[in-house]
Amino acid sequence: MSQAQNAVAQTGDHGLKKHEISVATVVFMIFCLVAAGCYGIEEMIPECGPGLTLIMLCVLPFVWGLPFGLVASELGSVRPQEGGYYKWVQEALGEFWGFQAGWWRTISIYIDNTSYVILAGGYAATVWDMGIAGEFALKFCMIAIFTIINIRGVRDVGWVSTVLSILVMVAFGIVALCGFLNWGGDAVPAFQITPEPAEGISDWFFYIAGGISIGMWMYSGYESMSTIAGEVSNPQVIPRGTLVTIPLIMAVYILPTTAGLGSLGQWDNWGTEPGTVGYADVVSHFWGPIWGIIFVIVAILAQCSIYNTYIASGSRGFFWRMIT
Repeated sequence: MSQAQNAVAQTGDHGLKKHEISVATVVFMIFCLVAAGCYGIEEMIPECGPGLTLIMLCVLPFVWGLPFGLVASELGSVRPQEGGYYKWVQEALGEFWGFQAGWWRTISIYIDNTSYVILAGGYAATVWDMGIAGEFALKFCMIAIFTIINIRGVRDVGWVSTVLSILVMVAFGIVALCGFLNWGGDAVPAFQITPEPAEGISDWFFYIAGGISIGMWMYSGYESMSTIAGEVSNPQVIPRGTLVTIPLIMAVYILPTTAGLGSLGQWDNWGTEPGTVGYADVVSHFWGPIWGIIFVIVAILAQCSIYNTYIASGSRGFFWRMIT
């Protein structure tokens, strides 16, 4: 192979360097894009009830998450090209709808990504009195560090995502272990399906609607990895990784939530606001307050993992939108 042909093989059609990425790395990157822990499920529990929350966490993967992931896997396998979902829509529906898909998805990522920086600073402020200057410095460092990582390339993004994902999974695995070991400890009142007894279809609709939007959001994001396909030497690892990630995310959601509700209870007080109950309270209640601080660090790392991977996904989508 000539030097020119080798250069094209190593960089692709548009000059971006290609990297050897394993299926495991793709799994961890998609985990960051879709889940990065159970954060958010706390809002479902008092809204639609503990039993209905668990039912929805078990059902939604099959009626929403799995079809979503299979579509992304199928299209990623057949059309593993730069731009991902933007190019799929453009080829199928034309330039106008391709523009809409690419532009609005990219804008939504940039707007949404700021929330992860804010959340990381907010979590830190709950434990350490940093003041405005200290919180700003933390946010600035987070932006700078993960921007540099993304500039270095998708391989470094994948390596960082792997480390952060493993830490988050271990943390929620500890929640599940603690909860199951202390099953029934303070779970009063007993499990019930909905917050209040449903008296008709309208009540069921209200309870389901209260949690389904959060549940759908928790199982969304599988297509985001597709924009990076142009920088992967073997793009087929992306659909393979997607199929592995779906049951993994189900386990990360369902096991800690079941264990937490079955041990700590207080389902009507779960939430993300100060003073409410969350996953950190499960281990801090049974194993000591030090776990509360550990989980604040885990929460910050989870926000960093999401921010890191969505910079990669969002910037690539914007790049391909601009050059085509």
